[in-house]
Amino acid sequence: MVRPFPTAFVFPNLLFLPFWLFNTGLSEGATALFASGLTCVGEGGQQLLQETADCVAAGPMLALALAVLAAVVAVLAIGLHMLLHFMRCFRADSWEGAEPAKDASKIDDPLFRLLGKIRARLGLRALHRELGGWTTSEEDSVEPRRTERLLANLWTCTHATAADSIAAMEGHLLDSCSGHTTLALLFAWLTMLVQVFVGVMSGVGPYLTAGSRTADAQVATLAGVKISWAILLLSGITESVDSLGTYVAVAQFLSEGIAAAVLLFAQHSDIFNDENIPDELRGLSFFLLLIPVFLPVLQTYYDKGISFIDQAKQLCRKICRGLCFRNVIRPVVSDRHCTLQRATLVSDAHHRLAPKALH
Repeated sequence: MVRPFPTAFVFPNLLFLPFWLFNTGLSEGATALFASGLTCVGEGGQQLLQETADCVAAGPMLALALAVLAAVVAVLAIGLHMLLHFMRCFRADSWEGAEPAKDASKIDDPLFRLLGKIRARLGLRALHRELGGWTTSEEDSVEPRRTERLLANLWTCTHATAADSIAAMEGHLLDSCSGHTTLALLFAWLTMLVQVFVGVMSGVGPYLTAGSRTADAQVATLAGVKISWAILLLSGITESVDSLGTYVAVAQFLSEGIAAAVLLFAQHSDIFNDENIPDELRGLSFFLLLIPVFLPVLQTYYDKGISFIDQAKQLCRKICRGLCFRNVIRPVVSDRHCTLQRATLVSDAHHRLAPKALH
């Protein structure tokens, strides 16, 4: 018996997963390292401040930073190529959208059930939390042909079947992506692109003079990109397959963008008549930055709470069925069985006695 080839080992899952988890940190660190190396190099490529330990290795620092940034760009390019191939070949047949909810009371998620009832009162259709899912044909998943096919194309990024393509992107490029539009399919990739851009801009920040036009432009760009991405998600042009996950992402990027804009205004205290306003704005920016930290945690506990409630309901149903069978159904069945047995005994006795009476 052939053991199925693990999905985690399908190329390029193991290579993409670390980048998927640490893409912002990698791009920010590489950009900061590159900027640090540039500060040690003067005009004509001559190294300055050679007596300092930080600038002795300016050349290797620049090489390492460029190598990391090149790897980031390569991963983004490969991921886009894989998604475009999947979109052309398999998206239409593999995506199965969820049907609109006809009755809001039948929606499984409690929050979306409440939203569905509100939308119904407003004359709008109720929506499920999950917008659909990816499906594959049974023929593509039959073993050992699936394992043999994957081993024969071990280092291939684009595959000939939908099942193999989904396995190669599961957990990163297709994570929380829907297939009803092109931008929806690129949801995870676009989110990764925004995070890489934010990392690059954040890496430049420490090497800009505070209060300068360049520093203000950097903060304004970060705020604009985050707010624009949040608006794009909220518009529904691109969204997660999990509607709640989309709303959480909108709140995260929107709060981070507003916090950056508020901090930009706080740095220019000369435009305010009250000296306490900049401090209040900094405090507001700090509290806005707490929202992206705690929202995913709240979503996790919300999902666990729903799962616990569902399990408790199933347990209660089993207990109720057991008690009902023990106290109601079982006695009734037993009484009927005893009645039938008595009737059978009486009938048998009658048949045994009847011939004697005739004789």
